[in-house]
Amino acid sequence: MLGAIHITLYRLEEKGMLKSKMGGNTEKRGDRRKRLFTVTTLGLRQLKAIQEVRQGMYKLIPQLGFATL
Repeated sequence: MLGAIHITLYRLEEKGMLKSKMGGNTEKRGDRRKRLFTVTTLGLRQLKAIQEVRQGMYKLIPQLGFATL
């Protein structure tokens, strides 16, 4: 499962939604460095657009007659 997360992070980086840099190495990690990801401006815009679509869908739920929990 961890591999799937890394693949997703790398794809988002290729699309310009994330950027990454290598962090420092530690003995706890066997002297391996860790990759640190940050969200880009494009990624933030995409997240906001997705959130707007989702909120629009949630607003339709009462109109469809579903009971709220």
